[in-house]
Amino acid sequence: MFVCLSSMRAQECGFETPQNYQTFDTNSYGLPTSTTPNFCINVAFRIVRNNDGSNAAVDPSIIPQVFAQLNAVYNPHGISFVQIGTFDYVNNSAYNSYTSTPSTSPTNIPNCLNVYFIKNFQNLSPTVGGIASFGTNRSVIRGSVALDNYNVAHEIGHNLNLLHTFQCTSLPIQTCTENPLDTSHCLDKGDKVCDTPTDFNPYQYNSSTPPPYPINNYNPDKSNIMSYWFTKTSFTSGQAERIKNTLLNSPQLQSIRSNQCAKIEGESNICSIGNYNYSVVTFGTNPTITWSVSSNLSFVGSNSGNAVTIKSSNANNSGSATITVSINGFSIQRIIHIGAPSLGTNNKVMGIYDWVSVGYSNMGLIAPNNPTIESYRWEIIEGDDFPPNCPTANSTKPKFIGAPVSDPYNYNSGSSNQAVVNWGTCSGSYMIVCYAVNSCGETPYLERYVDVGLPKNNPCYKNNFNTIIAPNPIRGSEINIVVNKTPQQTPCNWKTQNSFVTFNAKLDQTNNTVSIYDFNGNLIYNSRYDSDEFTISNLSLISNNNYIVNLITNEGGVDQKIIIVE
Repeated sequence: MFVCLSSMRAQECGFETPQNYQTFDTNSYGLPTSTTPNFCINVAFRIVRNNDGSNAAVDPSIIPQVFAQLNAVYNPHGISFVQIGTFDYVNNSAYNSYTSTPSTSPTNIPNCLNVYFIKNFQNLSPTVGGIASFGTNRSVIRGSVALDNYNVAHEIGHNLNLLHTFQCTSLPIQTCTENPLDTSHCLDKGDKVCDTPTDFNPYQYNSSTPPPYPINNYNPDKSNIMSYWFTKTSFTSGQAERIKNTLLNSPQLQSIRSNQCAKIEGESNICSIGNYNYSVVTFGTNPTITWSVSSNLSFVGSNSGNAVTIKSSNANNSGSATITVSINGFSIQRIIHIGAPSLGTNNKVMGIYDWVSVGYSNMGLIAPNNPTIESYRWEIIEGDDFPPNCPTANSTKPKFIGAPVSDPYNYNSGSSNQAVVNWGTCSGSYMIVCYAVNSCGETPYLERYVDVGLPKNNPCYKNNFNTIIAPNPIRGSEINIVVNKTPQQTPCNWKTQNSFVTFNAKLDQTNNTVSIYDFNGNLIYNSRYDSDEFTISNLSLISNNNYIVNLITNEGGVDQKIIIVE
């Protein structure tokens, strides 16, 4: 087995070449990485605990970081990992302290590399950092060093048939009689890969600053993942080829290969007119690839191979569409959008009131995010029934902060879903409109009437619709909402200034909606309600974050509350 030892700033190993070590170099060794197949590997993370479920080796929160480290160093060489599940717990006290024999080891999850995080290695040195061996599809990692110095990537390198860069060296330093400046023996010395200079084990000197190699002009590669230097960051192209050839030819590793890393590349939004190219990165050699699309799309040419050309099947199409690619029978799917941005239901400008006082100054506006939108354009429209009343020559009308001086009523916020309006000092009624824009066109996305000055224009809104949210601050995943309405027969100009509605105390039973947004404008909850009192359960809210709750009635009127999560 490959036994890897680690301390705070050091790492030591005891290693013997396994009998089943092979180079698998007969097919493509020496070819550039870019010309050989890409590979995808299934990996499962497993947290070992004692028999009673206590003493977990790691906190699960580190697993995304470990997974990111793996892909960061393997991806540049066309080797990717896909995580099977999130993680699981293995209750085995003996394995958690590594005092067990192989016969009592946990059973691997099949068809993937199993990475076990354990508490310590009591039957070895207490500073052991990890153990791995080619062909076992198992790496065992001491949890306290799981994120240190690419330890997991190092152990998985052993799983994938890599040796240490110092494989032949010990004290004295040249027991294999290799000269690191002579590459004529690179296939049988060191790690047996020609583009990794033969290294030495720096920690056999029991020093964090070992002496230089006793040959002039030789400096080992201290960045190599398979070395014992504390500056490990990368593999060489030759090491990547060694792994790929092993994945291609080794019977022991065929079960861990996968197509699930595949990803469809191309535009997220397409117009109803025009051709668009899509491609997929494949894994393995000569896969069978077949594409299919939903009925509102069609192919231009072939629907097989790594790349295809797709278009809308009709010039009048709009909305979502689906692209599917089958790779050796395994399917992946991508949803795209056709045409101008799609519009949600009951979208309202957030962070804005129905009435503000004259001289209110600046107010931030937020539009919900939508993946079909590339940019946002905002507009202020003066009300015809209640035009601006500017009492003095120095009175100012509303304007957008950052808009051109020549056109302060229009503002393009680009990819940002936020804008800032200054309400000025002229009373009147105004509509705020947000337009959603992408390469296919522009669509009115949101609108909201606002009265500046006395609230006589929209009597429905002022003091006649409010809600109570409890508890607030929120400690759990459940909030209770009470809607309070009082009689009001005076018509108001909600939605359009010529379409009046009556605001009654009795709650309508249909088309009342409640929405919850985060402060970036992302919709995280939306539902209808049909009673004056109701409860929202199972909310996934983040501690210390604030959220906006919008309640809308069928008759008109929006009440907005800020909730705080403890």
